Amino acid sequence: MRKGEYHGFAATETERLNPDRPQDFKETMNYLPGCPIKDWPVTEVPQFVKDYQNFFDTCSHLGHRVLQSIAAGLGLQDIKSFQKFHQFLGQPGNLTALRTLHYPPVKVNELKEGQLRLGEHSDYGSITLLFQDDVGGLEVEGINGEWIPATPIPGTIIVNVGDMLMRMTAGKLKSNRHKVVVPEEEVRRKVPRFSAAFFMMTDQEAVISPLDGSTSYAPLTMGEYINKKFAETY
Repeated sequence: MRKGEYHGFAATETERLNPDRPQDFKETMNYLPGCPIKDWPVTEVPQFVKDYQNFFDTCSHLGHRVLQSIAAGLGLQDIKSFQKFHQFLGQPGNLTALRTLHYPPVKVNELKEGQLRLGEHSDYGSITLLFQDDVGGLEVEGINGEWIPATPIPGTIIVNVGDMLMRMTAGKLKSNRHKVVVPEEEVRRKVPRFSAAFFMMTDQEAVISPLDGSTSYAPLTMGEYINKKFAETY
């Protein structure tokens, strides 16, 4: 993954989600529809693009259903209130991405002081659909600042509220910080962790502000916000 591009492969210790910690101990593959084919390992995995695109499309459909359910839960008159901010999902003008992650096994004394598999952060977009294996390590920050393990439950998908959805709901829904820690047990440290995340972003030029008309969050676009966050991350 090259500077200014948010698709393709990112090697271990390329990203730093928490700027106060060392780089994250993980590697990722980021898929955005329509990105140059030269970035994908199609020789080694001929079905790569097709499989990723199918998974992307499935997640897009589910993501819209989740947003409609959230709108209904908030009592919004139009359950498609959030849809207008995602008109270009899967097209130029929207950076919604499907990311697969590999957290390598950790050898004794391999990590730097304070280094995590994934540093503390909140997600940038509207929602994230997270698929994780049974290794564990994901923790979510509670309302009192405590860290709560998000223990894997077979057959389930974790839904994260992102920063843009928090702004649109005037803070009614909180974009929680989360992290992936390294297991304390030596036997579990030797096991790799795999996950997949569908980061559902609002359109780049869509102006995001509270839907209730309040001034609790200043208007801004996804493009402005994500460029700032990516600059900090890379």
